[in-house]
Amino acid sequence: MELSTFISDVVLAACATAAYRLGASGHERSIRLLWGVFFGAVALTAALGAIRSLDNAWLAPVTSHVGLFGATVASACLGFATWAAVIGRPRSPTLTAGLAVALAVFLVAITRDELALGLAIQGPVVLLVLVVGVVGARKAERRSVGLGLFAAAVVILVASISRSVMTANHITTPLLPIDLYHYLLAVGMLLLGWSFRLAASTRHRAREMVVQS
Repeated sequence: MELSTFISDVVLAACATAAYRLGASGHERSIRLLWGVFFGAVALTAALGAIRSLDNAWLAPVTSHVGLFGATVASACLGFATWAAVIGRPRSPTLTAGLAVALAVFLVAITRDELALGLAIQGPVVLLVLVVGVVGARKAERRSVGLGLFAAAVVILVASISRSVMTANHITTPLLPIDLYHYLLAVGMLLLGWSFRLAASTRHRAREMVVQS
């Protein structure tokens, strides 16, 4: 039993849930659904990881598959929802095609037991969030939203890179690599939730200005 990993998984699950509740209000139902899939996948993966860390090794395959869903389909949902919140709603054919590709990658990875395929979707999506953050930060009315998304993407990238580097080079710290990854990812989730809340407030103010004019 790894008590530290149990705690970090619980923290991550709680932060992912809180991030959704923080950022979902004020947005259209379609955007809330996309974010719900992403944050729900992160929270579920973390919750299953917490249970698995309590000497329930039989949950390992289930946790891996749910995590793979999060890295592919749920990550694609994050990408489209972020784009919709800052740039504008993507066209339905684009959204459908993107989710179909992510689902196909997920199914292929499950069938062939190639979990690394999840990075084919997750990596580009994190970079997309970073780019959208930069674009948003260049607009005065969306600067806070853009900076929040940029910070979230950077934290998530640091989480992934630090975990890989520490594990590969056997670097020891007071925190296990997986625990540090969980805590950094939790911070990234809260930054995303905060950014989405700001995006909703910004859009609401813009609509009020249009109505008043």
